[in-house]
Amino acid sequence: MERCLVMNVSDISLYNLFYAFIFIALMIVIFNVKKIRLSKILAYSTFRMTLQLILVGYILSYIFDKPSPYITLLILGITETFAILNAIKRLNIKSKMMKKITAISIISGSVVVIFYFLLAVIKITPWYNPQFFIPISGMVIGNTMTGVTLAIKTYMTGFKDNKELVNGSLMIGASPKAATQFIAKEAIDNALLPSLNKMFGMGIVFLPGMMTGQILSGISPNTAIIYQIVIMLASFSSNAISVILISEIAHMAFFNNRAQIIDIE
Repeated sequence: MERCLVMNVSDISLYNLFYAFIFIALMIVIFNVKKIRLSKILAYSTFRMTLQLILVGYILSYIFDKPSPYITLLILGITETFAILNAIKRLNIKSKMMKKITAISIISGSVVVIFYFLLAVIKITPWYNPQFFIPISGMVIGNTMTGVTLAIKTYMTGFKDNKELVNGSLMIGASPKAATQFIAKEAIDNALLPSLNKMFGMGIVFLPGMMTGQILSGISPNTAIIYQIVIMLASFSSNAISVILISEIAHMAFFNNRAQIIDIE
């Protein structure tokens, strides 16, 4: 795959970056004048974002200069862990089984897709090259986390709203999985439709962030487009695998061994 640079990169100096902060300062002043209660949050968010990105920049520079399979896998593990914990926190999951389902679905979908696309499609060498492994795995895991969160949220809400219908299906002999099949299908739709809509509008309605960043950094637009297609296909594939897995096993969190409904809240 072509990786050549065809354009000059325009570096943004710290002096020029200062002008960007001036614009944010102006927004804070306007917020205060208009009594919009977001000025403190904007100031804190800007400071925190800047600090975090500077720190990440130094860390990535060190990792890129000294690539190691152990560090790459460690970062993959940390990213997966944060994604799982974030999904559990956002959904306020208390059930141990549902926590396991969340973890299994995120890891299963993302890990398989990350290694397949990096090794078989992009064909990076060495396989742990952090310049490709870290950003691509981060995007895939992030999208997978979002899809899993939507799927589980839909499943939990659907089960709560249709508990009597599910119970009625159980009474006439349906298995827990069969009784909740309609909920699982709705969860799949709600989790995957946002990604499909994004794919529909990409390139016409908007230019994706990764593609824009690559073009600004000097990559050929055609090369950037190919990478963006690969990333979108990888993200959707990971999302789909994880969501389908949820549709197959999520019912286990709502029933005991005797196929009786249990309260997971």
